[in-house]
Amino acid sequence: VNYLQQDYSLPLFRSPNMQLDSKPGESERDFRIRCELMAREERDRRVGELRRKFQPKVERIDERIRKAEQQLAKEQQDVQSARIQTAVSIGGSILGALFGRKLASASTVSKAKSAMSSVSRSSKEAADVERAQENLAALTAEKAQLAQEVEQEIERLERELTPIHE
Repeated sequence: VNYLQQDYSLPLFRSPNMQLDSKPGESERDFRIRCELMAREERDRRVGELRRKFQPKVERIDERIRKAEQQLAKEQQDVQSARIQTAVSIGGSILGALFGRKLASASTVSKAKSAMSSVSRSSKEAADVERAQENLAALTAEKAQLAQEVEQEIERLERELTPIHE
């Protein structure tokens, strides 16, 4: 036993990160290849788990983005409709004033008042579009932040499971 202990050695390699030992007679190259393969498999498994973990969050944000895009389209359509209504109302007021019997009659004043409220409504619709655009931009930024978090986690896993530095 003493003779074997002193004169013969069995070199074994160990990977603390992978908790793996080399097989007797296995070369360092073969052991590193085996460690890298196991590290890739473990990384792929963990990345899959990570993606499954974040998938519901991504789906919720995608749904909110879809609704925000629909709201933005509706608000843009409302703005266009309000602008057309305003133009018609102003045009009618001007034509009524020019071709009517009296320049300052009650109906002309009423039409002008209606045109002014239509302008106010149009500006409110434009503000609604702006808010919808801000909402969409915020949701898009939130989705980008979530994607960045996932990528950072994946990079951390890759650094953690890289046996090349052992």
